[in-house]
Amino acid sequence: MILTPLNNLRNIFGLGKREAEAIILDVKSQAYRKRLAKSFNTDLAAAPSKASFLQNLCEELQFDPELASKMHEDIYRQKLQQFVADGELSKDET
Repeated sequence: MILTPLNNLRNIFGLGKREAEAIILDVKSQAYRKRLAKSFNTDLAAAPSKASFLQNLCEELQFDPELASKMHEDIYRQKLQQFVADGELSKDET
């Protein structure tokens, strides 16, 4: 299991449990975001159930689904802000 070497490394570096958990969460968030971007126009687009695909991705990465949902909201918000940056939303962007 990967946790034993991580715990040993955490002890070597003198990190507290909270600090180590924050780092792990950051890395998992980056991995989730990367996998989501990679699969967005391929596997996710072709999946019969988007929710099941996203749930499986969370389970595979051991990523909290609630955090994933928040991340989806942030991504959506960023994209929408990009689309209306010039003050308009064109038909191509809808």
